[in-house]
Amino acid sequence: MNILIGILFFVIAGWQFFAAYRAFHQVRTEGNASTSPFIGWGLWSGLIFGIILLGAGIRILMM
Repeated sequence: MNILIGILFFVIAGWQFFAAYRAFHQVRTEGNASTSPFIGWGLWSGLIFGIILLGAGIRILMM
């Protein structure tokens, strides 16, 4: 059961990294003056959440 949960955490972390990359790429290519100045905080929080999920997945697999 731990292996399944650990793999699930890896998949969610991968999706989170992909979503953050996609948002960064969109802002970089299509961002303009109307883009929210808080997008940087959103990208960083997404990356940190992905790192936390990745760490949790590793921790669960090590159990």
